[in-house]
Amino acid sequence: MLAALEDLVMTETPSDDLGRMHSGVRLLGSLVNRLLGETPETVVVEGRPHLRLRGSGDRPVLVLCHLDTVWPAGTTGRWPFAVVDGRAIGPGVFDMKAGLVQALYAISALSRPDDVTLLVTTDEEIGSPTGRARSSNTRPAGRGQCWYPSPAPRVRSKPRARASRCTGFMSRVGPRMPAWNPSEA
Repeated sequence: MLAALEDLVMTETPSDDLGRMHSGVRLLGSLVNRLLGETPETVVVEGRPHLRLRGSGDRPVLVLCHLDTVWPAGTTGRWPFAVVDGRAIGPGVFDMKAGLVQALYAISALSRPDDVTLLVTTDEEIGSPTGRARSSNTRPAGRGQCWYPSPAPRVRSKPRARASRCTGFMSRVGPRMPAWNPSEA
């Protein structure tokens, strides 16, 4: 798990660098394939890649994550991934690469991983101009849950109001949201 997190952190994915974002999505796709045995789809919207692995089960769950960070390219040169006193640190660890890795390992441990649709956007830090289209088309009535593996509210460093766009149930403290239609994910 730590090796996967280190790979994601050291592959910098600043929101404004599409070249790096494509590299990050390729790395993430390989990780998804290795852990889940499935090849995710790369969905490109206005030149920006997003990653999607569609579930096919009858008890649908959407896991919504993001890969982009607020950290500019070159940050890992002065602040590389490390584990200090049992705590992983580095650009993007907290928001949200650690949650993404944990989600992948959790999905891999499920007895029914085919129930899960994974959507990883790459523009959350800049307001989700293209990722919102990928996630908001899951909002029509249907049945299912949505999980956003974000840091706990009491320890997060910034407001997560955008997370409320995720439909279903939140993985952290939050209101019950309308159901989503997995066939439109």
